[in-house]
Amino acid sequence: MPKGGPDGGDGAPGGTSCLVATRQLHDLSHFRHKHHFRAQDGGHGRGANKRGADGPELLVQVPVGTEVLDAEGGVLG
Repeated sequence: MPKGGPDGGDGAPGGTSCLVATRQLHDLSHFRHKHHFRAQDGGHGRGANKRGADGPELLVQVPVGTEVLDAEGGVLG
């Protein structure tokens, strides 16, 4: 090809979501209006085969003693 082919890099993975237990919270009332949390997407690939930036990590604070269940009802933590 006279001007070269596409040279874009790969897009990056999105950020991970983590629950963090904290003694500063006493109940789950701050989840009353926000039920869904999603880490941000990763960056797009760039020219010269440069990879995009990873998405930032999302830390969601919950009170100590909170049970986390998977879709089948099994305890994750």
